[in-house]
Amino acid sequence: MENITKALLMAAGMLLAVLILSLLVMAYNKLSGYYEQSQELLTAEQLDKFNKQFQNYAGRKDIRGNELISLMNKIIDYNESESYQVGTNYEPIKVKITIGENLVDAFKYETDDSQKVGAQNEYITAVIQNTINSTNNQANDKNLIAITNTPEDAKKIANEEVGITNLTDTQLQKLTMEISNILIDETSIDNSSNEYRRLRAISLRNILNLDIGTNATNDIYLNATNYKTIIGGEKIEAIKQIVSIYYQYTQFKRAYFSCPEEGVKYNSQTGRVVEMNFQVQTKEQNGQIVVQFD
Repeated sequence: MENITKALLMAAGMLLAVLILSLLVMAYNKLSGYYEQSQELLTAEQLDKFNKQFQNYAGRKDIRGNELISLMNKIIDYNESESYQVGTNYEPIKVKITIGENLVDAFKYETDDSQKVGAQNEYITAVIQNTINSTNNQANDKNLIAITNTPEDAKKIANEEVGITNLTDTQLQKLTMEISNILIDETSIDNSSNEYRRLRAISLRNILNLDIGTNATNDIYLNATNYKTIIGGEKIEAIKQIVSIYYQYTQFKRAYFSCPEEGVKYNSQTGRVVEMNFQVQTKEQNGQIVVQFD
């Protein structure tokens, strides 16, 4: 009888253990399912939040260049911190900007002798076109950085080639406003007439606080020799370059761009935005298609 009782107790204990184990397994499965479901929901929310930053541009035709510059800075930072660093798996975002060969001149300041202004007159327009042909994302980022860093590049030229160590954004803006006096084709004017040189000298004196001599201070015409002696030919070329590239930057900020609905592209596996396409917005003016500026 005692053995039977022990056997029954052992059987009951094993049954109870099985029941407890089954309950634990069921609870674990439910918790695991809940956790996985929560993680999937969190991942979906994070994906949605990430993509919305860029989806907001899709279908818009009123994206100003200064807004596009802010977006490019955000993408540059994201690519650097989330894609290129070791251990991250996110694909970088690529930006493509289309202007059209027949519209690039709208971003340049044209003179009677624009070819002699130099390669700087192709600065931003060439870089923008390169965003389409970039072979990889890091090459694309270099083009974006070249656009967004234009003010700093202009200040660097001023420091290294003109000797101005503290050129400000306000001075850059004022120089751009005086561009017609600064980007003068000296080969196309009569050397016996110094009006153009006088205007340029006065502009540079007032904006850059350059010491250009008593004659210019008194607004007296400068002869060609005195002009080059006072300001220096190499400095003038550097200043032309500064004004030219900053003018294009200003034009870019003023221009309107559009992003087609299909212009935002996604990674087929992760669902994250990996490419954005923009094109310059145009309008008809006097029977011609021109870039839309503000």
